[in-house]
Amino acid sequence: MKVFFKNSNFRLFATGSFLSSAGDVLFYLAFMTYASNLKNYSLAISLIAISEAIPKFFTLFGGYLADKTRDKFKSIFNLALVRCILYTIVGLLLTTKMSDWNLVMCIALANFISDTFGTYSSGLVTPLIVAILGKENYAEGSGFANGMSQTISMLARFAGASMLLFMLH
Repeated sequence: MKVFFKNSNFRLFATGSFLSSAGDVLFYLAFMTYASNLKNYSLAISLIAISEAIPKFFTLFGGYLADKTRDKFKSIFNLALVRCILYTIVGLLLTTKMSDWNLVMCIALANFISDTFGTYSSGLVTPLIVAILGKENYAEGSGFANGMSQTISMLARFAGASMLLFMLH
């Protein structure tokens, strides 16, 4: 925890990670809520779950590719930009009169691509955190950041589910 408050670069990096975790959870809840209102909602929810789960299997390959990547910071930036564009497209698609099932398929595909890029990006992050914190502070900083990310994800799930419950009644 000391590392978080002492190192401004790590604090900035970790805060971005925390916000991203919360955004991922809220997006997932909103998408699931939308899908649950469709006819044959179980198929839609299954497609969403698959689009979330398969990229996690790519972690091994993402780490391997990340180790081979030369300019890790530039790659992280470019991947974040692509992911931002993907979710901007999702936002624009939500404003169209596209059929519900086509919309679910497009959003699931965008989410799959984004999560796959996110898996690769996660592999790029570790060497940068070591460079920011140094080997001696890496364990403390990484542990704190992971613990906070899990806590924020849990709180975002609770807040998102509470908002949906409130809005649906």
